[in-house]
Amino acid sequence: MELFIDHTDFESDIDPWNGWQKGPNGSMLTIKTEQGNHFAGFENFQGTLNGRILNKTLEGLTPATHYTISMRVRRQKDMSMTPSLWFELDGNELEGRIAVVDKQWQTLRWTFQATSITQHLELLGRDGTAQTGGDISFDDIRIHPITITENFDGQANHLIDPGQSIQLPTMTISLLEGPAGIKAGIERYAYPEAGMLEGEAIVLQRGVSNPASAQRLRIAPIVPCDKIKFAWTWRQRPGEVEFYDEQGQRLETLSFDGEPKHHWVEYQAPANRPIASLVITSHDHAFLDFFTLSQLPDEAATTLNTVYIDHTDFEPGNDPWNAWQKGPNGQALALTSDGSNHWAHFEGFVGNLLGRVMRKELAGLTPGTDYRLSMRVKRNGNSSKTPHLTFELDGALLEGEFAVTAPEWQTLRWQFRARAHSHTIELIGRDDTGNGSDDGADFSFDDIRIQPAIVHEDFNGHPQTIITAGQHIDLSTLRVTLLPGSTGEAAIQKHTGEVPGLQEKEGLAICRNQGIQQPQVLRFDLVGIYASLKFAWTWHDHPGQVAFFNAKGELLERRDVQPPAGRHLWIEFTAPTDNPVASLEVKSQDFAYLDFFTFTSA
Repeated sequence: MELFIDHTDFESDIDPWNGWQKGPNGSMLTIKTEQGNHFAGFENFQGTLNGRILNKTLEGLTPATHYTISMRVRRQKDMSMTPSLWFELDGNELEGRIAVVDKQWQTLRWTFQATSITQHLELLGRDGTAQTGGDISFDDIRIHPITITENFDGQANHLIDPGQSIQLPTMTISLLEGPAGIKAGIERYAYPEAGMLEGEAIVLQRGVSNPASAQRLRIAPIVPCDKIKFAWTWRQRPGEVEFYDEQGQRLETLSFDGEPKHHWVEYQAPANRPIASLVITSHDHAFLDFFTLSQLPDEAATTLNTVYIDHTDFEPGNDPWNAWQKGPNGQALALTSDGSNHWAHFEGFVGNLLGRVMRKELAGLTPGTDYRLSMRVKRNGNSSKTPHLTFELDGALLEGEFAVTAPEWQTLRWQFRARAHSHTIELIGRDDTGNGSDDGADFSFDDIRIQPAIVHEDFNGHPQTIITAGQHIDLSTLRVTLLPGSTGEAAIQKHTGEVPGLQEKEGLAICRNQGIQQPQVLRFDLVGIYASLKFAWTWHDHPGQVAFFNAKGELLERRDVQPPAGRHLWIEFTAPTDNPVASLEVKSQDFAYLDFFTFTSA
C-alpha cells in the first residue's frame, strides 16, 4: 500500500483547499497572503466560533498505522477571548483541545491510529467568550505516519551527477557537488552488513575509495521530522552530517573521523525546529541505508521522558563514585571527609598530572538538549604545580580549561549539547611544570553535576495522584511533599477551567476541592539545583507564601504572595550567585493550581 502523506499549504492555484470542505463555522474562511505566503483565516466573522470549521475524507490510509496531524496556527488580533481547536475522526474527538494564544505562528499536533483505508477528519473550534470570535489563522495542515522508514529495497538502480536529484515517496535525494565523473545514487552493493546495509541503498563516491574532493549529498524528507536515524557503512575516511530546519538554518553538525567502518547516525532536533533536510559530506566510497524519520509527541523531550540529571557527591553508599571509572591519571584518587562532607582527592600522587583522570558513560540523554556540567574544586596545598581541568565528550574537548588556584571551594562550569542518547564524559587534568620536587595533582573535587540547561515540568501526561499530609509524589524533575500538619489534599489532576499559557491539562492542585481552610504547605525538592525558577499560580484568591532554599536547606528568600486582581500570576526567583536554589515551599489556604514550572541552570 502506498504511503499516505497529505499537505495543505493553501498555495495551489488549482485547489488551494486540497479537498477540505468548509463546515457551518468555516463559511467565512478565506485565503490570505502575507510576505508571499498563503494561509487561511476568517474574514468578517460574526458571532462566536462554536463547532465545525473544515472537514476532509482521507483515502489511502494503512489500518493500524499511527498518524500525526500538525497545523501551524496564530492569533490574528489581541481580542480577549481565546479560541481552542481540536479534531474529530469519524465523529470521535482526538485527544487535545488546544488553546491558540500567540500572535506568532506555532505548531499544534494530534495523533490517531487508522482503523480503515478511508476515514473522515473534521476540524472544530470554540471561542472562550461570547464576544466577536474567529480570531485565528492557520496554515500547513499535514497528515502523515508518525514514523516513516526507507530502506530503498525494490528501487531500481539510479545514479546521478552533481545537480541531479532522485524523487522517492519518502524523500528527495540531490547530489549537490562532487568530483567530476564520480556518481552517487541508489544501487545494490555486493557486500551487505546485516541490519545496516541490505539490498539497495544510497551510494556515495561510487567506486572510488580516495577521490580528489568531497561529495555533498542532500536528503530532504517528504515531511519535516523531529528525529532521524540511519546507517552509514563502509566509511573509512572522515565525514560529516549537517541538519537544517525549515528556514534553512543549520541545527547541528555531526562529525565522524576514520573508523569505524559501520555505524549509526542519530539526531533529534530541538523542540519546534524540525529537520527539513540533511547534507552528508563523504570523502570515500560508502553507503547509507535503513532510514527512520520520526515525529515525536510534543511532550516527548520534556514531561513524559525521564529528565537526565546526574549528581556525584562521593557520600558513602552503594557506589560513592556513582559509576565514574578511574583513568590512567586517576589511580591515586581516594575519598576523604571533614566529618560531614566527603570529596575526592589524590593520595601519594607522584609526578605531574597529565591526561585522563576518570570517565563515565552517560545513558538516557535527550539528543538535541543542552546540558550543564559543573564541579566544585579547591587547592589542597601550595604546590608550584597548578592543576588545569577540562572535560572531553566522546573524545572532543569541551570549551573551557580552568586553573585551580584557590584554597576555598569554587564551582567550575562547562556545557555541551547531546547528539545521542549515550555519550562518554571524561575528566582531563594537567599540571603546570612548576618545581619538579613539588607534589602534583594538588586539588580536591566534589559535587559533579550534569543536568539540562533548562528543565520544564507541566505535569502533562501524569495520572491523577492524590496525597495527604506526610505523603509525596516523585517525578523525574522533583519530589512534591504535602508537609505534616497540613490539612486536606493536594493532587496532580486536570482542571476544567484552564487558563491558557498558565494552567493547561494536568496541574498541581493545592487545597484540593476545598474553600478557605487552615494553611497547607507543599515542599518541592528539586532533582537538580538551579540559578532561577519560574511557575504559574492560578486561581489564587487568598494570601499565600513562597520560600526558597539552597542545597544545605538554608533560607534564600521568603515572600508573601497576595492574590492579584486577575487571580493568576507568575512566581519568579533568581538565586544569589553560586548559591543555587534546591527546594521551595508553597503555603496556601485555598483551592488553587501550580503549573508550568521552568528551572534554569547557571
